[in-house]
Amino acid sequence: VVVSKPSKPAMQPQIPEPPDADGCPAFSVSPIKLEVLENIVPLGNLNPPGHTFPTQHLYFMTEGTELINTVAPGDLTIVEVASSTKVGSDITDYSVRFSVCTEVLGYFNHLIRISAALEQALALAQDTACQEYQAGNDTFRRCTSEVNVALKAGDKLGQVGGPQAQSAGLDFGL
Repeated sequence: VVVSKPSKPAMQPQIPEPPDADGCPAFSVSPIKLEVLENIVPLGNLNPPGHTFPTQHLYFMTEGTELINTVAPGDLTIVEVASSTKVGSDITDYSVRFSVCTEVLGYFNHLIRISAALEQALALAQDTACQEYQAGNDTFRRCTSEVNVALKAGDKLGQVGGPQAQSAGLDFGL
């Protein structure tokens, strides 16, 4: 068998540069180290009974037994922190909403811990709304606070996983 270089270069797809969306930066860092990812569940996943319609987010799945650091995937501003605590327990599940630019908003769900910067912003938050809700036989208290925390790519958001986590992964939606 003889393998030779083609006489004509192969057609390379032309990938256009994204338009400058009002200075909107791109993500440059994985929110979770790739070495600790078990898998990534794609956008549109069905997972009844919790998700009977296609999800609007990806899942970055980890083994779940250890706490895993989560970082900002790019320069962004955290605009909201929400906590959901099962009444009668000390287990809290955090969600953060962020803005990359005026056109791009996103969120991370299922942080078991948040960074010191986010804890400080949460403690200083003036506008917090709380409500209780039922999920099966359990009662949860969800509190949502508006914050304004600028992060650079790679800055710590918090941690996911661990033995008390409600999820072994991080939801990532835009």
